[in-house]
Amino acid sequence: MRCYNNNNNNHSLEHCDGYNVLRKDRTRSGGGGLAFLLHQSVQYRPISLEPVSNDPYMECMGVAVRCGAAEIELLNVYIPPRNSCIPDYRPDISPLLQGHNRLVLGDFNAHHEMWHSALGNDQRGTALAEQIDSSTFCTVNEDAPTRIRGECHSSPDITIVSPGLTNDVTWQPVISLGSDHLPIIVSISRPPDFITSERRTFVNHKKADWPSFREFTNHRFRELPNPSDVRVAERIPERPFIITAAAARHIPAGRIPEVRPNFPAEATGLANERDELRRINPNDPRVRELTLEVNRLVGEHKRNKWLNHLKSCNIGAGIGELWATVKLLSNPGRREDRTSVTFGDVTLTDPKRCASNFNRQFLEHPESDRAKRRVLRRIRSLPAEDEPPQFTMDDVANAIRNAKSSKALGPDGISPKSSTCR
Repeated sequence: MRCYNNNNNNHSLEHCDGYNVLRKDRTRSGGGGLAFLLHQSVQYRPISLEPVSNDPYMECMGVAVRCGAAEIELLNVYIPPRNSCIPDYRPDISPLLQGHNRLVLGDFNAHHEMWHSALGNDQRGTALAEQIDSSTFCTVNEDAPTRIRGECHSSPDITIVSPGLTNDVTWQPVISLGSDHLPIIVSISRPPDFITSERRTFVNHKKADWPSFREFTNHRFRELPNPSDVRVAERIPERPFIITAAAARHIPAGRIPEVRPNFPAEATGLANERDELRRINPNDPRVRELTLEVNRLVGEHKRNKWLNHLKSCNIGAGIGELWATVKLLSNPGRREDRTSVTFGDVTLTDPKRCASNFNRQFLEHPESDRAKRRVLRRIRSLPAEDEPPQFTMDDVANAIRNAKSSKALGPDGISPKSSTCR
């Protein structure tokens, strides 16, 4: 996905091979606008931005892209310089700083130390920084300029992300084009990371404290009166309650709404500690140390899982799993995300179903005969006969004799003569 600020509404950027082009040209002057270039394999949908539609200067367009099980909202924003606006113009971006998986990025023409601008703090930058501080969003700009013009280095381009994506976004400007505004590569590793767990209670027997479980149950069982025989002991009503109470105390159970696959519990604790430190003081040196430790634990966990998988692919257990692993490595599965199309309340991505629903919009659908449908359903429900009915020569001859002659005209326009079967 590529995001552009288009500086001329007469630009020939109407189509691009392999990409879908979404444009929003500027209407108040002779040029300018916004554009998204999305690869054809990306499933997306436009986002309506009514809260900022009344702003006479701020330009904004958004799309929501599907990545795995997650949907990420991307908002492209442009605010013209102060000399192009009225003196008392104050942009309000607070309506945009909402949501869980959202990136707000673009040229704000504002300078502040929050996004490492070398020109210092100006009035617009201070106002935008206060709005960002009042929200749960944060900037991910690093100490690098986004605009280089001669000897002047500044950072008018800001990338703001929601709190759920803060730890999964990498930001990097690239000096590769002739424009004074540097292209910025923003990478997101979150979408396949978090999944929504099933709505049921999970029991983790691997982390159970079995010695304490055994001690608790033995102690409670000894407090019960001695039964006369085994059958009476099995029917003691307190026994199931003792086992249930022991399980509740010594076997972890519950549900985490959003979980990270391949993320060990130790790394989760360090990540939570790092996030809290970053919230209190983003410049704390321990943030970087904890991030490196989290990455090390996650990498070690994935490496151990891969080694255990390779150990299970042995000849003794069969070669099926081994060949499946080799096939997956040599020919990885191809993702087929497609652009979604909404028909009423139904959103479809399959090409055949989309084409079928498009065709239905241009065809008349007569109401079906309900009585006929009931008869057909009744016929289909009848048991099939083992032997089909037999017709003799006499039955066929009688059927022909009893049939009336056709009065339809032939291909030459002459009515055929009636004939009798003898």
